[in-house]
Amino acid sequence: MGKLSEVQLQKFVVLLMGPPLSGKTVFASQFPQPFFIDLEDGLHSVKAMRKSQGLDFDFDVISITEQPTDDPDFVSLCGKSFATANAWVKVKKLCEVLCRKMPQDSTIVLDNMSRAYEMLIAHIQKTTNRARLQIQDWSTFVDEMADLVNMFKYHAKCNVILIGHEQYDKDEGSGEILRSFLMPTKAKHRIPSIATELWRLYAVPRGPKNKRTVVRILQTSPDFLTAVGSRSLIPDIEDPTYAKVKPYLEAALGRELPPPTWTPKN
Repeated sequence: MGKLSEVQLQKFVVLLMGPPLSGKTVFASQFPQPFFIDLEDGLHSVKAMRKSQGLDFDFDVISITEQPTDDPDFVSLCGKSFATANAWVKVKKLCEVLCRKMPQDSTIVLDNMSRAYEMLIAHIQKTTNRARLQIQDWSTFVDEMADLVNMFKYHAKCNVILIGHEQYDKDEGSGEILRSFLMPTKAKHRIPSIATELWRLYAVPRGPKNKRTVVRILQTSPDFLTAVGSRSLIPDIEDPTYAKVKPYLEAALGRELPPPTWTPKN
């Protein structure tokens, strides 16, 4: 037994959801010492930003597909036997290794969870030899996805950002269109409940058509359409950067965090 004031929080696990092209990957790349697990060749926006702003930041990336993996860093971390495994097995193994090896103030970024669940479905289809998943297979799906996120939450030394898309569901009672984390089955509720932070990043156009600008908004406060939330009490932020959320995360963790890997110039 101890006192609340003595409780030490080690890290955060962020589920960052939003529509495509809203800036999720660019935002995540600003966190300290990111290691990207790239599942769909989605780093074009970060490379474009790096070039357009004349910046020289860099970070580690391993891309995983269903094809055999010849990345020497993957082989060094996970072993030759995993290089020819299916994509889901490679993802799980790499995540397991990084949870052990990544130092406390670095950041694992899984980009993205939507592609990860497709890989898991393909894995279940292959192992069961069933093209159409049955009820017990979907139960396996939920357990596997929850195990992955729980591994980050309980075994990773470092911070974690899980990037995902959002889906829209019609509330049968009110007719309202509700936004939620894109994931089949009850996993769309289970996975967000495991994360310590659930944020939504979206873009809003402003101004007349010929002078239109885009403002990106990090939504952390729930509304009647979107179930998001920040246990670190981060407010909604326009044009969010890691530098802007850093003080709130530091207050929640009770310690200083490293500076950004990079910050947009404007």
